[in-house]
Amino acid sequence: GVYLGDQFAVGTQDAMREYSKTYENTLDPNHPIQRFKPGFDFHSNLAFSVYYAGLETISFNSMLPNVAGSLGGLMDPKLLSASVLLECIQSDISNRPPAIMDQAWISALQQDIADKGN
Repeated sequence: GVYLGDQFAVGTQDAMREYSKTYENTLDPNHPIQRFKPGFDFHSNLAFSVYYAGLETISFNSMLPNVAGSLGGLMDPKLLSASVLLECIQSDISNRPPAIMDQAWISALQQDIADKGN
C-alpha cells in the first residue's frame, strides 16, 4: 500500500542518481525492496527505493502551493510559464547558494519574463 508518484521530481545530483536506480533495484534480488515488494510495481518500488536510499520526499503541493494548485492535473512542462519555472527554481535553491547553472537559468528566465511578460 506504499506508493510514490513520479510526475515531478527534483533533487540534488546524488538524490536523483538514487531515485533513478529504482528499476535496477527492482531487478536486484538482494536489494531490501524485495522483502516488501518483490516483482515490478513501479510506484511502490519507487517509494521503497527512495526510502532505502535515505531520501526525504515532500509533495509538490506543500513546496509551492500556489503553483501546484493552479496546475490541476498532469501538464506538459513545456507549457509552464517562465515565471512559474522561476518560482520553482527559487524555491528549490532557497536553502543553498545558487550554483553557476542556477544563476544562468534564473537570468535566462528573467530575460524571458522581461521579453514576453510571462
